[in-house]
Amino acid sequence: MDDLGLFEAMQTQLSARGYTDEPVSDEQVARILEAATWAPNATNRQLWEFIVVRDPEVKKQLAALYRKSFMLLADSLPANSKDVTSPETSEDPTMSKEGESAYQQEADPRTQPKTMLRWSVNLADTMQDVPVLIVVGYDRAGMPYSWDGTFKAFTEETVYTGVMPAIQNLMLAARGVGLGTCLTTVANIFEGKMKEALGVPDSVQLVALLPLGHPTRPFTPRKRIPWQEKVHYDRW
Repeated sequence: MDDLGLFEAMQTQLSARGYTDEPVSDEQVARILEAATWAPNATNRQLWEFIVVRDPEVKKQLAALYRKSFMLLADSLPANSKDVTSPETSEDPTMSKEGESAYQQEADPRTQPKTMLRWSVNLADTMQDVPVLIVVGYDRAGMPYSWDGTFKAFTEETVYTGVMPAIQNLMLAARGVGLGTCLTTVANIFEGKMKEALGVPDSVQLVALLPLGHPTRPFTPRKRIPWQEKVHYDRW
């Protein structure tokens, strides 16, 4: 990973929700996508598909669908959409005291940043300006199992287990070349419209949308709950 060690890349890999307008080269994108395809996957079928979006008009379409999806999800949080002001109109989105308090109680205060929702709104508001958007899909046509009946639930799991290692590779490779990413699945709420905008075949299930660019925040060690608190030996 250039001069950056693997463990340092993992420790400083942030979920970037703000990006500069500094360009991302085709060479960087190619290197990152090649790294993604080195990921382990079931029976080496490599059913992942990557759509690299640079076209401003297409990015605008995807960003609009992302914002629409985000606001639907925001309605389900303790801080509802009135507190998480619409990204299309808000200059300084904040949560109400009641909403912020309820939201914070649901997460460990050692790691849950109070500005997370604000940064999420920022991403929704500026996604069309991110240099590159990468949409990741999984071609279910190549799966060896039936999509219904006994194997229905199993195939649903396989879609994600078959592509998530590639996404993590992609994100670590991006960090390795000094770029930021953020794993988002919000726009999957409108998967049909996303596929229509991108011309995606019916057999491909969209899994994630990743912005890619130079983050506005520095790469610093992430706050994490000590791993010892999350590990069990032999039994719970």
